[in-house]
Amino acid sequence: MSTIITRAANRVFVGMPIYWDSGYVYMMVHFKEDVSKAVKLLTILPGFMKRATGRKTTVIDKRIQQCLDYLRAVIDDQMATMTEFGKDWADKAVLRECERHNGPTIVLMFRNILQPVTLLDGTFLSKGMMAVTPMFATHFDEVNYPNTTLFNSLRSYKSDKSVQPQLITMSADYITFGHGKHDRTTSVSVLTDIT
Repeated sequence: MSTIITRAANRVFVGMPIYWDSGYVYMMVHFKEDVSKAVKLLTILPGFMKRATGRKTTVIDKRIQQCLDYLRAVIDDQMATMTEFGKDWADKAVLRECERHNGPTIVLMFRNILQPVTLLDGTFLSKGMMAVTPMFATHFDEVNYPNTTLFNSLRSYKSDKSVQPQLITMSADYITFGHGKHDRTTSVSVLTDIT
């Protein structure tokens, strides 16, 4: 179970292919155990011995270095992106691509049909039916996103800086936050909470 939870969390925060690497996952799963062992050891030592003994007898420094070894390429790539495009844009672009690539759900925007309607393709929806939007299918459609399975933090970049899509910018091909008119205060709140 720890492996599944670790992979799910790191899929969002770290992304492919690292979150699936068995060595990385093993290290992350066992990191909390290493910290617990270190805490137990350090609580029995007198204060003056903790600093010197702690670093020599625990594996925490080793685990942090191993983690950095796995993540160094991702960190360097993100730093290069931030240098080239600016920190604010890079943060939002990465989060936008994370939400597209690792969205929170398969379907979104549950709507009750209030009156019968026939869609342009002839599909009839009767009153009382439930309609949903297929978020996963939309975000992984090759028409909307070429090389859709590839995580690309520059995917939403536009050369004209005045039209950069924000994290919560809605469109027919990016529906993480729904579609249609949004309350401005809610949008600002979501953006502030996430960034």
